[in-house]
Amino acid sequence: MPDLATLKKHAALFDDMGTATGLDLQQQAIDGALALDEVSEAVLRCTKCAHPGQCGKLLATDSIASISPPDYCRNRDLLDYLHEQTI
Repeated sequence: MPDLATLKKHAALFDDMGTATGLDLQQQAIDGALALDEVSEAVLRCTKCAHPGQCGKLLATDSIASISPPDYCRNRDLLDYLHEQTI
C-alpha cells in the first residue's frame, strides 16, 4: 500500500488531469457519476504509473486549456468515459 504522501500526490494528479480534460471530478462524485470506490481505485492506479513526473510537467504547462490524457495514463479510459457522459 502506498504511503499517505504518495496517495495525496496521485490524488492531486488525478484531479488535475480531470480538470485539464474539462471534468470537474468533485462534481462528478457529487452527482453520482463517479463512485467513491472508483475514485479510490483511480488514485491507486495512478500510483502505479511509471510517468508521474511527466504527468506533473504536462499539467503544470500554462498553455493547456483542454487536453486528452496521455497514452500512458492508467486512468485514460475512465476519464474518456466520464467526458463522453458529460456531452
